[in-house]
Amino acid sequence: MKPINRLILALLLPLLVLMLPAFATAEAFITVCVSGPPTCDYASIQAAIDAANFGDTIVVSAGTYTEQLTLKSGVTLTSTDGPTSTIVTALFSPIISGGQIISVAVNGLSIQGNSALTTPVGLDFFSSTLTLSNIIISDLQGATGTAVYTDGADAIGLRLTGESDLVLANVTIQNISGGNGLLGSGATGGDAFGLWADGAGSVSMTTTTVRHVVGGNAGTLTNGPFICEGAGGSSFGGRVSGDIDLSIANSTITDLVAGEPCYAYAMYCVGYAGQVSGIEASGGALVLSDNILSNFASWAAWESASNYAIHTVSTRQVRLERNQIAAMLVHDTWSARHLAAPDSPYCDPPPASFIDVEADGGAALYATDNSLRDLTGAGLDGQTIGLQATGVTSVTLSQNTIASINSSTGKASIGSGIRIVQAVTVTVNANRIEQLVGGNATEPYYASIASPSGGSVDGINLQDVAHATIANNIVWSLTGGNGAPQLSFGPIGNGGDATALKVATSSAQVWNNTLVQTTPGYGATDGLTGTASSIKIGAGTSLFAFNNILTGHDVAITGASMIITSQLGYNDLWNNHINYAGVVSGTLDLHVDPRFIDVAHGDFHLAFSSPLVDRGLTPIFPSEDLDGNLRPIDGNGDGVPITDIGAYEYQPTPLHRYYLPVTLQ
Repeated sequence: MKPINRLILALLLPLLVLMLPAFATAEAFITVCVSGPPTCDYASIQAAIDAANFGDTIVVSAGTYTEQLTLKSGVTLTSTDGPTSTIVTALFSPIISGGQIISVAVNGLSIQGNSALTTPVGLDFFSSTLTLSNIIISDLQGATGTAVYTDGADAIGLRLTGESDLVLANVTIQNISGGNGLLGSGATGGDAFGLWADGAGSVSMTTTTVRHVVGGNAGTLTNGPFICEGAGGSSFGGRVSGDIDLSIANSTITDLVAGEPCYAYAMYCVGYAGQVSGIEASGGALVLSDNILSNFASWAAWESASNYAIHTVSTRQVRLERNQIAAMLVHDTWSARHLAAPDSPYCDPPPASFIDVEADGGAALYATDNSLRDLTGAGLDGQTIGLQATGVTSVTLSQNTIASINSSTGKASIGSGIRIVQAVTVTVNANRIEQLVGGNATEPYYASIASPSGGSVDGINLQDVAHATIANNIVWSLTGGNGAPQLSFGPIGNGGDATALKVATSSAQVWNNTLVQTTPGYGATDGLTGTASSIKIGAGTSLFAFNNILTGHDVAITGASMIITSQLGYNDLWNNHINYAGVVSGTLDLHVDPRFIDVAHGDFHLAFSSPLVDRGLTPIFPSEDLDGNLRPIDGNGDGVPITDIGAYEYQPTPLHRYYLPVTLQ
């Protein structure tokens, strides 16, 4: 050994001897049970945490432990019998907390609230890195308002602040309720959050359930027969803000209910309901895949915020894949306690707006293979929209189904399947939008105050889009709302419009869409029937439309007087009252029965005898049809593959491979 190495060894040897006990210490298992020693090491979970070292595991036996827990870095907390048998509760909140801890895991516990007065928060972490698995967080309720503090208190299942990284796996968060506002004070009900996170970092949720999250009711103060004060609390399945990347997969968010609004003495004088939002995300990035969001309910009330299944604001990116969103409903604000109250001549039926997905600002939105169904709004000026993007730079929507949007009663001003405003690049490809219904007008009693016209609906609505490609979509069965009868005074009740594709102040290429059956709303006596259009081209628009099927409309293609340019060709316009209005007919447009497989049941594949097989213009895009089949193929067996007209490319069977479709005369 060289002298220099001997010198280094001589210097390091005393240090190695001192450190040897630390290296020799094995990771320990510490046991906790209700009975305590000698059956186990501790009767208190917190005592075990205090005694644990980094890397130790605390094993908790079945039982109920009433204590607040403060976690420690590097310590794993697990149970022997799972969350249904191992319960942690506390007299004060939060029940479990930790600040600036790392490498922490909690598994197999049920965290339960003990009192609405003292435990409205289940878990609370600051600037920490931890994993929660096989956990139940439940029964947390904010306190009702008092004479000292009239608002109801918030309730939070899990709160995360600072710069943190959180992983949730097989976690259930349930029965979270905001406190009610003090009745007669005009107070606000408390909000309810399944998950609330603010700061930076990441949250990852898999196989997690958030359910029964309810906002607190307003503390109604009535200032006469037509005026009330107080607001319902909101309900959030998950709300993140700051710079947090949120990822949710294979999870369920269900049974969210907003807090009741304030009620005046008169029937429709109702205001300030709580908001419902399944996922509310601002900043960061959001990725949702294979989730179910269902059974959200709000209340019809004036001056209330819109309700959402998914709402994002100024995010870096939003990616939605294979999610199912269903059953967004509106509670009637007319309850049994108000049966004796009169209709008010000063208050119209209050609105409630539901938007399944809204992206407000941000760099990019990608939505693929999602199902958005059973959406209902209500009241004067309520809105019902399947998917809306406003101010998002890039929007890509593909293989989504948006169905059964019903604006209910009360003139919904906007009812849309897809609505995109102020974007640079937009691709809407291979989506199916169907069964949209505008709201019927308000009752005649209110016609002197509010417009009695029916609500309008749009399948796809683009405004201020620099570059849009709309291809391979099916839009089917849109119906405008009906107008209300005119009184001896007031405006006339016109019917609402129904439009499959509306484009304004935009540049759009429209290829291979199938747009079927729009029906106008009917006007009341002396009122006008609405318009029913397949494609409506607004002012300041440049539009190219080729290979589309437009059938079952009052007007197939209509254009405003200030269109920049429109080029049409190879479209099939069939069974429309008017084919062209304000635009020049297209080059080589057809006017023949497309011969769908089953119109009554919405099957718009082309039959083997369809004259639209191999009759379109073959573009570079789209290279696939709505089913994902390649375009073009040789559908009529003449050896030349040519794109079909419509959303589907005909797929010949061996029997029909050499069948030549009907020849046009």
